[in-house]
Amino acid sequence: MSQRYLDDASASHRFEAHPQPLGLKTALKFSLSGLLLMGAVLVAMLTLPQYLHAEVLVFMLGSWGLGGAMIAFWWWHGRQKFLVCVTSGGLTINRRPGEVYSFSEAKLGPWNMKLPWRFGGKTMTLGEALDLPGSRRFVLGGRVDRPGIERRYDAPAVGRVDAWMSGQDFDELLAIVGRAG
Repeated sequence: MSQRYLDDASASHRFEAHPQPLGLKTALKFSLSGLLLMGAVLVAMLTLPQYLHAEVLVFMLGSWGLGGAMIAFWWWHGRQKFLVCVTSGGLTINRRPGEVYSFSEAKLGPWNMKLPWRFGGKTMTLGEALDLPGSRRFVLGGRVDRPGIERRYDAPAVGRVDAWMSGQDFDELLAIVGRAG
């Protein structure tokens, strides 16, 4: 995290948020690129039999390397943190230096996930999303872990957020921003 945001004296509250988990589409992109790479090596092995032994080694090392790179990327992505600071001017996020998101422009909406057709194609509510417009839009999600809280939504449903935080922290942030139900 940037030291500037950790030492920001104007921040009245600080919250830690987590990145959106990598989804199925990302996993499929990694897998497809790996299969294409392995396919290219296999085609080279078949068309150039004199290099068969070297390409088998390249194929095996490439497969292990690609798998290791995927695991390292998932691990790195999961350890990333967002520091959300509440200041008198609005919200700041350590991953968006120089950007201040205004409280008055923030819109609250549902955070939903559309289930695949084999699960009925229904929509499952994951929580609520605070849409923060600016030069680079930021959508902050809060997990639903408390029944019975009804809020008025003024933003459309989103399927993906940039970062998410626990329901308790999200409720506290909404109370500060003035969006509490």
